[in-house]
Amino acid sequence: MKTNNKYKTKSKITKKINLDTTNLDKTKYIVTTDKSEEEYTRIPIYQNIQQRLNKIFKKKVNAFVIAPSPQERKRLITQLIGSYAVNQLSITARFYYIQPVKAVINNNIYRKKIPDMNTTVGSAINKIQNFGYKVFIHGGTIRDIFVHKDPTDIDLVFDRDVQSLEPLCKTEGWPCSIIDTRSQYILLGEDKGISLEGDNLKGKFLVPMHNHEATINDFAYDCQTNIIIDISGHGLEDIVYRKIRLSPLPKYWEKWATSDFMGKRPLRYFKLIQKGFKPRDDGSYDFVVDFIKRKFDSLYAQPIKDTYPIPRIKHFLIVNITMGNINADTGEYTFGANENKLLGYLRVLKKHLGSEYFYRIMGYFNDKDLKLFHDEKVITTISKIIKNRNVVNARKEYEATIITT
Repeated sequence: MKTNNKYKTKSKITKKINLDTTNLDKTKYIVTTDKSEEEYTRIPIYQNIQQRLNKIFKKKVNAFVIAPSPQERKRLITQLIGSYAVNQLSITARFYYIQPVKAVINNNIYRKKIPDMNTTVGSAINKIQNFGYKVFIHGGTIRDIFVHKDPTDIDLVFDRDVQSLEPLCKTEGWPCSIIDTRSQYILLGEDKGISLEGDNLKGKFLVPMHNHEATINDFAYDCQTNIIIDISGHGLEDIVYRKIRLSPLPKYWEKWATSDFMGKRPLRYFKLIQKGFKPRDDGSYDFVVDFIKRKFDSLYAQPIKDTYPIPRIKHFLIVNITMGNINADTGEYTFGANENKLLGYLRVLKKHLGSEYFYRIMGYFNDKDLKLFHDEKVITTISKIIKNRNVVNARKEYEATIITT
């Protein structure tokens, strides 16, 4: 396991804001919110990043860094989020304006219709802002803009508790089918994976780096000022080079992998590989593969509880890959709107974990699952796989452990 390589941190960059042609001084930029107006220094993005952006968007990209000094970053963080976020973000976070990102969000993301809310993304965000919330688009939506992929779900973060949105949900007739006050998560529609979801920013921005996943997932877009916030400070560099970098330093990788009891972060690493990103040459890939194999029996093969006898790795495939639902009391489950993404992810696991672990994972599937799928290609392919002799043997071993326990 190569975890002792030096963690190569390249030069950090900062973000940008609303492009306003009235700003005649090209070394300064004015950021205006509903409560204040502040002036900051702006500088060009590093040349190698600029060249990559030009190549990605096939034109000369208007992009620059906002608030490059620590003192200015603290002011900007206070203005955009609040003074309570300064200590956590001022060291690592960088701030950018990148015009094509703003254009895609305005012309594509905001216009997306959300059928189960009977509105568009932009209209919903506008109503939430008018309700007194600061709203940021977070995570994969921003990442996917750089690789020209149309996001299937939009994740938001807010500066206030999610339960306070309930009156707005009732006024607008939004389902808001999940409002979890403990985790500060809200599903504004009904269907995970194709509707709007949101979290309190304290659980996304203001947590230790070992609770973050990968730098390319760690972007936020301020819907009021059009500023891109690169939480780790390495996200822009990594996204333009299509590299996967774990957010924490190597000495915290084990903590990164184990800080949620499901062990989801190492599994989500392969979702990024599925999307075409490549591991950085820093030992992280070897660590992730080794961790999953090392913890397979003690973590991933284990059920969550007796009344919920689904192994953790199958739970991940149902909930995090297909966006399905599982009844925590009975263990009954349904696959979700993204079940078509399951086959690609399974192919990635087989390639990187090897056939032995792939057979064991597929041994957790049976004929009951075939009746729950809707996609004919998924049904046909999974049907062939679970008839494989090695998978049948793995299933027998798994079922034997259930009987003995």
